[in-house]
Amino acid sequence: MRVLLIGLDPMTKPLLEGLLKNRYHQTTICQDGEAALSECESNVYPLVFIEYSLTGLSSVDLCPKIRETKGGKNSVVYLITPSRESVILDEILAAGADDFIAKPIDVAVFKARLVIAEHRASERAKRRMAEDKFRWEEQRSRSFVDGCVDMIQSVGLDGKFQFVNRAWLENLGYSAEEVSQLSIFDIIHPNCIDYCREMFQSVLDGKLAKNIETTFISKQGKDLVLEGNAVPHYLDGRLVGTQGFFHEVTRKRELEQAAEKAKAHLYQSDKMKTVGLLAGSVAHEINNPLAFVHPNLQTLEESFTALLELVSLYARGAERQEIEDFRKENELDQVLAEIPEILRESLGGVERITKITQELLLFTREGELLIEPTNLTEVLESSLNLIANLIQLKARVKKEYAQIPLISTCRGRMGQVVLSILINALEAMDKERIDQNMIRLTTGVKDDQVFIEIANNGRPIAADIRDKIFDPFFTTKLNGEGTGLGLSISYSFVEQLGGTLVLQSNVDRETVFRITLPRAEEMPDHGEEKEAVLPASTRPARVLVIDDEVPLLHVFGRVLRKHEVKMAANGADALAIVASWPDIDIVFCDLMMPGVNGMEVYAEVSQSYPDLAKRFVFLTGGTYTAEAKTFVRNCKNSIFEKPIKYQKMIELVEQAVLAQDDR
Repeated sequence: MRVLLIGLDPMTKPLLEGLLKNRYHQTTICQDGEAALSECESNVYPLVFIEYSLTGLSSVDLCPKIRETKGGKNSVVYLITPSRESVILDEILAAGADDFIAKPIDVAVFKARLVIAEHRASERAKRRMAEDKFRWEEQRSRSFVDGCVDMIQSVGLDGKFQFVNRAWLENLGYSAEEVSQLSIFDIIHPNCIDYCREMFQSVLDGKLAKNIETTFISKQGKDLVLEGNAVPHYLDGRLVGTQGFFHEVTRKRELEQAAEKAKAHLYQSDKMKTVGLLAGSVAHEINNPLAFVHPNLQTLEESFTALLELVSLYARGAERQEIEDFRKENELDQVLAEIPEILRESLGGVERITKITQELLLFTREGELLIEPTNLTEVLESSLNLIANLIQLKARVKKEYAQIPLISTCRGRMGQVVLSILINALEAMDKERIDQNMIRLTTGVKDDQVFIEIANNGRPIAADIRDKIFDPFFTTKLNGEGTGLGLSISYSFVEQLGGTLVLQSNVDRETVFRITLPRAEEMPDHGEEKEAVLPASTRPARVLVIDDEVPLLHVFGRVLRKHEVKMAANGADALAIVASWPDIDIVFCDLMMPGVNGMEVYAEVSQSYPDLAKRFVFLTGGTYTAEAKTFVRNCKNSIFEKPIKYQKMIELVEQAVLAQDDR
């Protein structure tokens, strides 16, 4: 934690510095109030200690000024006073300080007060983060609701409008001020009043009113036939009215298209919430291999330094005894024996990190659904990898996999379905029963249909809500803890594929979700795929590598050292090389770069050197912009996700040379 010390006397300052250092705090020292204010404008300090008898700007005047700065608004401020008797507590607290510590400082007392101050600072930081998150979520929700094409309304217990969105105002022609004076029954067609009163009371009784059909009358007197739903509106667990979501039946076809976009947005929002939950688990799965990869690389660095010194001894013709002494002193025989194992371990760790990041990228990918033949067992394993750390804290996994045919699905979207069910299963389990908690995964084929079962022996789903769990926005979680969309989205997606998602609760004391899907169309069996053996190229290739990651450029240079390689760390330099270096065999180009990006380089080359544009191979660490997603979807060139394996680099270069020489 960062701590600011202001104007402390020569005896107090080293004492506090030592005590704070023992608690692993990082201290910054300012001699006067002016310097402290400048420091608080640019840095956040959770803890501040101020000398009471401060020269220049007084401590009492300094406290409120610190509270006005970016870095001191939520600080825990203590004044260091000459003695307890000289303190005017009301004056200190009124100035904005939290407390005081009197001299001479009692180390035991200071340590105890420091723990209290740390706790206060931590709580304030949490509160500040929660407030910031709440404001952000509120703004995002209001922006999303106000941007919807559906008419959304919130009505109080007395029938008065509390809120309507922009689409509601535009469709009915009222201003926000006019709506605030209206009751819901003021705008309902007389023929629909009795029906709407019945629906309104039903919702206030806690029921969900689906497929309501009614007619509203606009300000201009136009009848608008609407259909929609209404739900109870709760605030802090208290019923405050109803919320309705309506659209014009006459515009139904137009709204179906908009609904698909909204559905995709909700799907992505729900997915991002899941990603937030996965963050800790994924970080754990990445940090585990990093824990040995990093030390291994450091060991290799030391080992190769020693080996290079040995080579130097041989090169200068050192005496045999000197060489033997050096070998023994640096244990080079053991070093040489350990290097292969260190390399294997490190490469294995990198492969694990690569796998988990690729699975996460696949899970978070947006855009059009890519329906392709997919192995459901691989989807199950990928989902388990993403939440492996969460699972091991709560349950054991039992796998009952059978040989199953491929199904046609979007792997990323199906992964979300599996993850949603797995996370619900974990939430139904108590940590205290970790030895008894079991998640069972089963795959099989029945009646020419592929099925997977995800079962758990946690708390069963109550009988009175089993029929509701696939309803949109239905959730048993506390307000703000869940969207109620996970299972609803999963159900819709499986149904879209021609399959079923059903709940079989309390089967052998298990809660079982069963997904059944049609198998993919039969694909021709070409036997086991083997790597093609390419003839060696007859000349060095001319290779251009474009990437803003300079270490990656160095990797290409080392891997392709037998070829002629030129490198560009930005798009502008790349275009200059293209213009001055004829007959390039292959171009490796990063998609996303600052300044002139890979897509812009490709567009320029396509105009000036269309034949060379065909020899571009794109690399990407992820496509996050709409422009990049569109480019990837439409581009006919090869596109590889980073990291690309060095064997693939060599293979692509060899293919490029052979293709050019055959022309």
